[in-house]
Amino acid sequence: YGDMNNFKKHEMFILAVIFLFVDLNFCFSQSGWINQNSGINTEINSIYFRDSLAGLCIGDFGKIIMTTNAGSNWFPVSSGTQKSLKAMSFSSNTIGFIVGDSGVNLKTTDGGFTWNPSNIPNYAINFMTVFFINKNIGFAGGRKFTFSQGYIYKSTNGGTSWDSIPDTYKGSYVKQLFFVSPEIGWSIKFEPPLGTEFVKKTTDGGNNWFYQFNDIRINSLYFIDSLKGWFLNEFPPFLVYRTTSGGANWVSCFPCGITPGNSLIFINKNNGWISGLQDIYYSSNGGLNWTTQTTDHLVKYNGIYFIDSLTGWAAGDSGIILKTTTGGVLTGFTNTSAEIPEKYFLSQNYPNPFNPETVISYELPVTSRTKLKVYDVLGNEIATLVNETKPAGSYNYQFSTVNYQLSSGVYLYRLEIDGNIIDTKRMVLLK
Repeated sequence: YGDMNNFKKHEMFILAVIFLFVDLNFCFSQSGWINQNSGINTEINSIYFRDSLAGLCIGDFGKIIMTTNAGSNWFPVSSGTQKSLKAMSFSSNTIGFIVGDSGVNLKTTDGGFTWNPSNIPNYAINFMTVFFINKNIGFAGGRKFTFSQGYIYKSTNGGTSWDSIPDTYKGSYVKQLFFVSPEIGWSIKFEPPLGTEFVKKTTDGGNNWFYQFNDIRINSLYFIDSLKGWFLNEFPPFLVYRTTSGGANWVSCFPCGITPGNSLIFINKNNGWISGLQDIYYSSNGGLNWTTQTTDHLVKYNGIYFIDSLTGWAAGDSGIILKTTTGGVLTGFTNTSAEIPEKYFLSQNYPNPFNPETVISYELPVTSRTKLKVYDVLGNEIATLVNETKPAGSYNYQFSTVNYQLSSGVYLYRLEIDGNIIDTKRMVLLK
């Protein structure tokens, strides 16, 4: 019995080492983000997608690149300038604006394929931000070369003409603008004499602004409605601040990481991402806590954009562009066999019950438009795991509940092929 007991102890130790190795390998050498070939090696400052297929990146030396197939291929677009391009905003699927250094401001009327000089007054301004709240009302901001005064410009006719709203505080500049309605918006501004940056708010469409918060360095405002918003502190310990009162009160959240964040986006009140120095961070609880999504690329990510809870892109130094279709979480989605199955088949998930991950397998006898979705027992859709055309073959999908706030219980997963339901099975989450 003693020998058997020692054997079991050794066996458990070996298993623990194996599990530790697997866990470390998962954490540090894997990623839910996949590299895309941008075709450029200069810094990308901003990324934006008009829909699930069409997106643009802008950056230094007047670089504009565009994709029409979700980033599988990127092609250059002429900007007509060598100046650094800083920000962009679209007022519709076809009309958009880009601003940058030395007063550069561009406009497209064909969805981004061609860009021509716009008519935002520059007065020797380095533009840093542009934001359209609808097809008519937009704002742009920046600073004079001498830092003598910050300016905000406003258009009420879709960019046909602009009116200036001078800031009366000498030496300031407008770093970012964000609006949730034609009347309600916020700005990040640098102001002396302490060299701090301020969050300011307007409730009358930009005519008047009042102070809400100040810190040494503030990055990337983002609001999902008139009450809930966030910004990043670019000074140690690199906190995330959030408000649920429209900015009347700001509360610091758990540090997003050991490096500063540059840009953030939330798709709802819970799910948000930060692009930072070397890493991307994710929150599933409204920014209270953040987890690191390892990317294996030691570069700075300047911009991040999501079109839903799973599909997003990040871009930054050296022309790097990353894409995720899993919310940034490694799912272990693999094609497990080169053999062609004889029929469509959806297997029972394993393990079952599970927590927090399980593997769902399915087979396709021919290339098919494939959807794999998860529902609760009431039929409410929880997640879309697969939604694309897949070649014939056998597939595994490692479903993780990390991105979803799910309680213990029974859930359903369904395989649909070309709009037809093939099979539905049950799985049990047991916490």
